[in-house]
Amino acid sequence: MKQLVLILFFLCTICTELSAQKNITSLSPTINIKGVVKEDIREIKAGTPFTLQRFVKLTQYQPSDPNYRQAVLIVNGQQQGVGLNDMYKLEFTPTDPNTFWLAAQINSRLVQYYETKGLQETMRKEMENEANTYLDELEKAGMIYEDAAMEDYVHCIMLSMIPKEFIAERYGMPYIRILKSPNPDILMLSNNCMLVSSGLLTLLDTEDELFGMLARETAHYVLDHAVITVNKNINRANRAAFWGGVADVAGLAIEAALYNKYENYVPGAIFTTNAIVQTLVNYDIYNRMGLDYSKQQEKEADDVAVQFMQFMKKDPSALISAQNKILQYYLNTSVNFYRKIKS
Repeated sequence: MKQLVLILFFLCTICTELSAQKNITSLSPTINIKGVVKEDIREIKAGTPFTLQRFVKLTQYQPSDPNYRQAVLIVNGQQQGVGLNDMYKLEFTPTDPNTFWLAAQINSRLVQYYETKGLQETMRKEMENEANTYLDELEKAGMIYEDAAMEDYVHCIMLSMIPKEFIAERYGMPYIRILKSPNPDILMLSNNCMLVSSGLLTLLDTEDELFGMLARETAHYVLDHAVITVNKNINRANRAAFWGGVADVAGLAIEAALYNKYENYVPGAIFTTNAIVQTLVNYDIYNRMGLDYSKQQEKEADDVAVQFMQFMKKDPSALISAQNKILQYYLNTSVNFYRKIKS
């Protein structure tokens, strides 16, 4: 009889656990970020260390209930659920670049964004295809500067900051291509290609300045600003028609450059003509790809880049110095730059 009672108790325990698991939907992979509680959260006192394990959705609650979405913390060896409305009471203490960027994504409320919008894989694939098309157009126009040593140098700096994990699954490893343009530009495409212009590399004076600009663009990338912006850019022309028009205009600019024999239009040159640059580096194209970031997104990228430089023991004033040089360049030229530096 005692054995039967134990068996029934064991079976009930299993059923209860299975039932509980059915009510839990994971909103993130296991991330394990350490931190300290800043303000009391129920019985968890301020100053208590924790490890944030993951984010979950408890489907036994209504979506309007504060307990519907929770962060699962390990506190004193036990799991504790904290509603996402109380996340501001937690302070993270990253230990490496990976946990720094995970914390930045959490603080940017990307968990809530992905739970509401989903991962939007169809749109991401479309954005990747558009980025590939754009890169093809740049290569056909001779705007990619082939220099393995320069690419490797910038690539190594970028790899020192790119995270290995994200709150939501991201595919592919970022890589560098050098854009043959006198204008100091840098942007991350949706196919994981970071374009860095030769003009930027010649304008900046220190490695910390370059590190700062790469960190700023990495912040846009990690915080998914392009996807968020594309969602807001509702009016989007047919992809084939849009890029067909771009190719036609670029082709005319190339023919004009060859016909007029511009002095700086030389195969293999570090810069190309401004006429060609303007057809392939302009506001319409970057609006199309979600790279016309809002003031709020620009400020967020600035703030996170400064924090990252401090975390990596780099001089954060180097980012301000680099931005001032870029701004001064555009103020001193007649070129209409596609993205303004917003301090």
